[in-house]
Amino acid sequence: MAEKNPQIKAQSHVFVAPIERAKVMKLIVIGVLLVFAGRLFQLQVLSGEKFKVYSEAQAIKKIRTIPPRGHIYDLNNKLLVHNQASFNLNIIPATFDSASLKLLERLTEIDTSLLNQAMRLKKKFEQYTPFTILRDLDFPTISLIREFQQFLRGVTIEVVSKRLYSDSVRMPHILGYTRVASDAQLKQRPYLVKGDKVGQDGLEKYYDEILRGVEGYEIVAFNREGKRVDKIGEEFENQEPMGGANLYLTIDFDLQLYAEKILGNRRGAIVGIDPRNGEIRFLVSKPDFDPDIFSGKLSQEQADYLFRDESHPMMNRVTQGIYPPGSTWKMLIGTAGLQEGIISQSSTLLCAGIYHYGNRSIKCHGAHGNINIFNALQVSCNPFFAQLATKLGIDLFSKWGYLFGFGLPTGIDLPSEKFGTLPSKEYLQKKFNNENFSYNSFLPQYGIGQGEVSVTPMQMAVYTATIANRGTLFQPSLVREIEHVAMKKREKVPHKSTKLPIDDWVFDVIHRGMYKVVNEGGGTATNAIVPGIKVCGKTGTAQNNQKGGRDHSWFVCFAPMEKPEIAIVVLVENAGFGATVAAPIARDILMKYFKIQPAIKKDSTIATAE
Repeated sequence: MAEKNPQIKAQSHVFVAPIERAKVMKLIVIGVLLVFAGRLFQLQVLSGEKFKVYSEAQAIKKIRTIPPRGHIYDLNNKLLVHNQASFNLNIIPATFDSASLKLLERLTEIDTSLLNQAMRLKKKFEQYTPFTILRDLDFPTISLIREFQQFLRGVTIEVVSKRLYSDSVRMPHILGYTRVASDAQLKQRPYLVKGDKVGQDGLEKYYDEILRGVEGYEIVAFNREGKRVDKIGEEFENQEPMGGANLYLTIDFDLQLYAEKILGNRRGAIVGIDPRNGEIRFLVSKPDFDPDIFSGKLSQEQADYLFRDESHPMMNRVTQGIYPPGSTWKMLIGTAGLQEGIISQSSTLLCAGIYHYGNRSIKCHGAHGNINIFNALQVSCNPFFAQLATKLGIDLFSKWGYLFGFGLPTGIDLPSEKFGTLPSKEYLQKKFNNENFSYNSFLPQYGIGQGEVSVTPMQMAVYTATIANRGTLFQPSLVREIEHVAMKKREKVPHKSTKLPIDDWVFDVIHRGMYKVVNEGGGTATNAIVPGIKVCGKTGTAQNNQKGGRDHSWFVCFAPMEKPEIAIVVLVENAGFGATVAAPIARDILMKYFKIQPAIKKDSTIATAE
């Protein structure tokens, strides 16, 4: 059989190959079209809203989210300070215009100069960063702005938190307050932004970093009108804020409130400290103010009172007031004399009613004859301690002053603590410019807590507590625990303590002398007796270094004598004798502390004025 024509076979291959290639190309085109169609479906349908945000956005910004500050509680878990919602009026410079400015002037009581300033700042600030021009809006103003929102380009209302104080809570010198950060604070802490609130005094300042928490942020877009469009997609990482830690104080609010009321309108300070651990149970400085006034705008009258009044209500007299200690200093001189072996408990020194040294003299409240340290404390004999200080000499005097913490910070957790003055050789040489003088010429005055010696009531509280607990000097504290809510963790705040090199028998002597001050006839504080409680105390009347000013009234004490639970210091400025004013205040607080009902008050007879 003859073979088929080979040309015909070749032609069949020629026509088959183009047909196969056309099919492949068709499939490729269809595949590409399907990919494009799927992508278009994803962009327009599945992700349409997200890209609508992008298309409308004129700016994409990282917006800070400020967490609420931590709460503050007292010793018994009573809530003292928390937060409430507040409303700020913000503008966005990029879109805030003259029409919005004029309308905003009519809707609010804002100062026109502030609005004009905001307009001038448009070119200086980031165009889409909100700028706060009014804080703490009231609800009628908020309603008006909401009603006219469509005509207020670049105007927004921001919800923030502000400090709220529970009923009856003042405690401004403990708690402090929050205000917008100053320019100096902004420079010191670069992470702060203009308009941020920070703690300005008290615990709010000392623990500001802990209370403020960790700020978060979210990525948002603004449209051409300056309005916030929406959150940007999840591919941008947002950070949730972490709320501030809570503080649990050592303060007993009931005692704090009572101490505030009993000091009343007098200028002065009261401190109550637990000698077993250094925890502050109450701390009062008067005059004071309501810290809530800093939550809004200060009136001119409020500003004048706070910053210009001669009574200086902003000053914490407990940690910043500097005063001569007067006769409350005599336990220190007695302790030093006993421990150094200069005197014993049976030693006597002569009191003839006046002590002459050089061309000066120190008077006493009576002529006590040969008197020992027990009775010298009881009747507050000036010549006894003037002579004893001279026997100590300047080196031992300053040594024992420093041991008890004078001339040094106590370390209390409050800002801006002052140290007072503890004279030493170096101090005197510098003060008197190396002139020829005898150190002993200063010591009689130093022995009775006068002259260049000056202290704060907080230092006196630590000193009294150290005597009460027989020689352990505790760093005083206002915060017992910190609660980190986000981490579900509470931690105790550590504080330092130092054991002083003093024999126990020395404290037996000092305690006995202080007991006699309050509980035996002739003592200078017999009107500080508390029924059923052995109170040890010491009065002081300190000369006012200001010309023509009345003496300051001091009383320091602790109780009970055997196992002290509380030590109290009372200072009343320009009030005269410590026995007359300060001692009865301490007595009433002790009765409150030990839950003793006061008897019917009668006129007190004070054996010795001091």
